[in-house]
Amino acid sequence: KSFLALDIAGTTAQAYPVVYIAAEAIEDYESRVDAWQAHHQRPIGDLYFWRRPLSLADEGAVHAFIAAIKDVKPALIVIDPLADCMTGLDESTMKDMGLAVFALNTIRRHTRAALLIVHHTGWDNGHERGSSTLRGACRMVVKVDAREDGLIRFLCEKKNHGRKFDPRS
Repeated sequence: KSFLALDIAGTTAQAYPVVYIAAEAIEDYESRVDAWQAHHQRPIGDLYFWRRPLSLADEGAVHAFIAAIKDVKPALIVIDPLADCMTGLDESTMKDMGLAVFALNTIRRHTRAALLIVHHTGWDNGHERGSSTLRGACRMVVKVDAREDGLIRFLCEKKNHGRKFDPRS
């Protein structure tokens, strides 16, 4: 999921500024960016890393983040992964996931950026972890998983407007 999110961020950053909240394993991103640049044979573009989790439970932290990235004017903000930005919140309750969604919508409204949220599936791999409040708030839900033959599959599970795209591997 993170590799795909970084690819989307890098591709978008070729034309528009992108802020990537690397909430876990920030030390892994330098080599990932190097690999992306080598593969695409170009610089990563206007990609900016927020190098720590953003506490969606803390209204002050959310507004400080918005103020810090204001001059960047990102077209896309990646939150990777959501769980690391929900410290103090329970992703399984409608109330706490609602608070996280409210914070995400606050970021979206103030920055006018699209949000790409990386979230994990549950134990059965059938759907994402936690409250269905998150899915309800999303305009599009895409699932990334491994096929039996080893290829990575990209499935559109929800799309508010228009036709869902066909699965890709």
